[in-house]
Amino acid sequence: SDILDFSKIESEQLKIEPREFSPREVMNHITANYLPLVVRKQLGLYCFIEPDVPVALNGDPMRLQQVISNLLSNAIKFTDTGCIVLHVRADGDYLSIRVRDTGVGIPAKEVVRLFDPFFQVGTGVQRNFQGTGLGLAICEKLISMMDGDISVDSEPGMGSQFTVRIPLYG
Repeated sequence: SDILDFSKIESEQLKIEPREFSPREVMNHITANYLPLVVRKQLGLYCFIEPDVPVALNGDPMRLQQVISNLLSNAIKFTDTGCIVLHVRADGDYLSIRVRDTGVGIPAKEVVRLFDPFFQVGTGVQRNFQGTGLGLAICEKLISMMDGDISVDSEPGMGSQFTVRIPLYG
């Protein structure tokens, strides 16, 4: 649960457990999990994994999967028409994972608070979806624990793009 994970992160009980993994397998697994929901909502889901992505990396595949799943889940939740694109590529010394949607978007004044614990975007369509408000805060903390970063670009009515970057250790 988000509350349990957040509590473990805050008390430093949650640890990153690096091991060798295939980024392609992780991304394919995530997209396969969300395909039924995407089909039900009649959206497009596109997963592009560039040839420059290493076959194997050293990192925590479970926590990476948790982060990308959260971003994909949000993208699907807040997109009523159009598509979601998952794009994975090597970016210098980093693996870059971008989740872009054609959803409702987020006002600039709320983007700055997006990663705050318990913050929820507060107007219109977004209010139909109640959650803990911890998902993105957890994502930011996990990515930080992996020595990476997460950023967002969004425009109301145009959609959002979240970009996660983690070091290419292996």
